[in-house]
Amino acid sequence: MKAKILHSVEKSFKWIEKEMLTFNRGAWGVYERIRIDVNERVCLSRPDTASEFLVAAARYKEVTGFGGYDDVFENVFKWLDFVQNENEGISGSFCFAFVDGNKRYSCDQSLYQNDNGKILINLLSLYEKNNDKRFYDMAKKLADFWVSVQREDGCFHNDDIKILQIFPKAPCFVLWMMAGMFHAYKVFGDEIYLNAGKKAFNYIKKCIVGGRLLTSYEIEKTENWRPVSSENVIAIYAFAHCYKFCKDDDFLVYANILKKYVGKLIDAETGAVKNCDKESVSASENNNENDCDLVYTENFALNAFVEAYEVFGDAEYLEWAKRLALWLTDIQCNGESPLWDGGWRGSYNLVKKSWCGRCNQNNANDEGGMYSVYTGWTALPIVMGMLKLLKYI
Repeated sequence: MKAKILHSVEKSFKWIEKEMLTFNRGAWGVYERIRIDVNERVCLSRPDTASEFLVAAARYKEVTGFGGYDDVFENVFKWLDFVQNENEGISGSFCFAFVDGNKRYSCDQSLYQNDNGKILINLLSLYEKNNDKRFYDMAKKLADFWVSVQREDGCFHNDDIKILQIFPKAPCFVLWMMAGMFHAYKVFGDEIYLNAGKKAFNYIKKCIVGGRLLTSYEIEKTENWRPVSSENVIAIYAFAHCYKFCKDDDFLVYANILKKYVGKLIDAETGAVKNCDKESVSASENNNENDCDLVYTENFALNAFVEAYEVFGDAEYLEWAKRLALWLTDIQCNGESPLWDGGWRGSYNLVKKSWCGRCNQNNANDEGGMYSVYTGWTALPIVMGMLKLLKYI
């Protein structure tokens, strides 16, 4: 099992190195994805993808001792530092994406709370691993910005900052930042972050209804193509991550509630997490019960299961993680094209046993589905989860 998972990780790294790094081995970040049907490597470099690469590369070196990506790590870090905003009233935050990594050509100035929350967690984790103060300084500026725009209801949004994401009540936009705030409290020691995390948790608890977390689509009519499975596995990850730093038993209580629901979505044959069940088909427009989404769910589920096992000690999570990781190795792109072999497409159908589906979100961006092969959001989070899992098998 270990050898199979590690081979999958190495194949993914080789694909990213060959096809998805910007000029000069990542000096302008990591390209977002390939769109197969239009023969396009999307020219966007995203800060969240860059932070995922840094964590994945650091874990890979820790597991194998291989230092062949050290230069890429440093290049990608310098780019991430370059694009952290220091003006325009959003100091310390990260915008969505940049064309070919160039700060002058931001394609979207929106500040997505989920992206920034993941970046915060990744920076803090990197600082804890290597004690490099550069990560500490970047994370501190990022955390301070988002604390400054938190609302009393626990969500993160400031109406005076016009470019801020406009759907603050969407659970996925609160969960990642909540987890980041509890992590920031552990690293920085200031209760301002602890209080921010607690306020966010109080909001999220209200979103758990009928044994599962309500979706962004149900609450805000946004994230149409994020399946109901996605935010529920993200919540398990976030609850486990927060519990590490505050030992509030409420996180375990609510994680157990969601575990029962997520358990119903796990396919008995493969270990894959289905998009939804019959009772939750209306919670999202991505509502095929036989589809498994690799942009929004499988990637986060793998990390959630490993994190929950590590924190809560529940052996069932470890079994879920192992089965899911092995299934992901089985469906990894292989022999399809040298342009994306080593990656994973965005959606897989368990009945047809093939890639399937599209996620146009009514905006022609094609956010996922069978024709999208993501670097961040799919390949890198999967690699991160696999490498962490290797410690326990």
